[in-house]
Order: sequence, then C-alpha cells, then structure tokens
Amino acid sequence: MNNLLKIWPHTLSPTPLPDPDAHANTQVPIAFVNNLLKYGLNEIALCFRSRLTKHYYKVALLRKCRALLQKCRTLFTNLLKHGLNEIAM
Repeated sequence: MNNLLKIWPHTLSPTPLPDPDAHANTQVPIAFVNNLLKYGLNEIALCFRSRLTKHYYKVALLRKCRALLQKCRTLFTNLLKHGLNEIAM
C-alpha cells in the first residue's frame, strides 16, 4: 500500500467540489434579453447568422486583396530591379 501512495497519491485524494460562485459573473447582457423579448429567438439567430456571414465575406475579401497587393509589390519590385524587358519575357 505504501508503494501505491508513493506512485499515485493524487488518485486517493477526494476530488474538490465545484465552486458555487464560479458562474456568478456569467450573466446574460440586458441588451440581449431585451432583443430576445422584442424579436424572438429565431429572428436573433437569423440576424446572428447574417452578420457572421457578412463578416466571413469581409475576411475573405481582405485576404484576396492582400494576396493581390503582395503580387503587385513583387511585380513592381522585379520591375525596378530588372527593368521592363526582363519582366515582359
């Protein structure tokens, strides 16, 4: 038994009870409750999905713009280094 206590002492100790005040600060914002009462859950879900979709479209557009900008920078840098004749070939 002593060997078991040396190897696994944490298995014999009781598990701590959850803190009852741990979730006291996770309250629903008042604005969300007001909108829930005003519009209903389905309307709020629809608005959330549409806002999330618009956000993802903006992110995708920004990524495409950044990639295009990087290509333009590379082309302009090569143009300055090598001249127009070597770039056209």
